Amino acid sequence: MLRMGEGIVGLADKWTATRVDAACERALHFGDPSCRRIKAILSAGTDLQPIHKVVQLQLMSFTFARGAADFFTKEELFGLEGSQGASPASPQSGSVKGDCLPEGQLTC
Repeated sequence: MLRMGEGIVGLADKWTATRVDAACERALHFGDPSCRRIKAILSAGTDLQPIHKVVQLQLMSFTFARGAADFFTKEELFGLEGSQGASPASPQSGSVKGDCLPEGQLTC
């Protein structure tokens, strides 16, 4: 750590202290405060450019006003109508058409 600090202070011999400070701030902002990175920033002159801070947007979370339990009974939700051990994927009784709806039931 001491040698890295000495290397950074040594950069002030070639560049101004203001530029070295700006390069250190930039290196810290991007998560790589090594002497090598600070020297590369100074050499490229990117310490003179403003740091564009990323603005994080707050995403709104939405929920339904009513849950599935308000519309269906537990048996209808989990396919437990009348027979035990029936899985929700398998039809229990009656004929089934294209959308897995019992005969006579409309989709809309």
